[in-house]
Amino acid sequence: MAQIHNLFSVPVYEFGVDDDDLLATLRNHLDHERTVNYEETPYSIRGATSHHTRDDLANLECDWSKKLKNLILNVSSKYYHHVKGHPLPVTVDVNCWGMCMSKGDYSSIHNHPGADVCGVLWLTVPDKELRDEREGQLILMDPCYARRVGEYSYPNVDVEPKEGWGLLFPPWLEHGTEPFYCEGDRYSIAWNVTIRG
Repeated sequence: MAQIHNLFSVPVYEFGVDDDDLLATLRNHLDHERTVNYEETPYSIRGATSHHTRDDLANLECDWSKKLKNLILNVSSKYYHHVKGHPLPVTVDVNCWGMCMSKGDYSSIHNHPGADVCGVLWLTVPDKELRDEREGQLILMDPCYARRVGEYSYPNVDVEPKEGWGLLFPPWLEHGTEPFYCEGDRYSIAWNVTIRG
């Protein structure tokens, strides 16, 4: 099910997760986290009902968190090996956080400076009756600014989120999300893997 795509000559790794128990546990955890106000920096997430958790989801002392960390390291290692031609070092830090969005919420364009691999996994996607086909899409920006402007500008790539499906891409690749205007929630987790040293 995993595939490598080259967008703008940038490798983007697509993967799926078949572990329904882990996905359900993560959804339930984000439901709970959404009710807790940690006064965390919202980073890129915007909107009246949006919520950004702490970045420790893969470093908790419980079985699902350890399972999540193994999943992240597994897919990140495959991606890193494809890009660099050698294995991901053993000494890495994993920061993973949840993002909860509802009607009108979105993520502004940003990147992940300092990381070596970043990824996203969608847990819940609303049943959409969209006014516009771009609603709720992940936007991957063309890294060549000169191709973003002018009469012959290249379009960015819009990716439709799917439950239990995710992407990995270079941390410097600018990305964000379009808001959606239907009822329902979009839950996702995102992470950075950073090589120590």
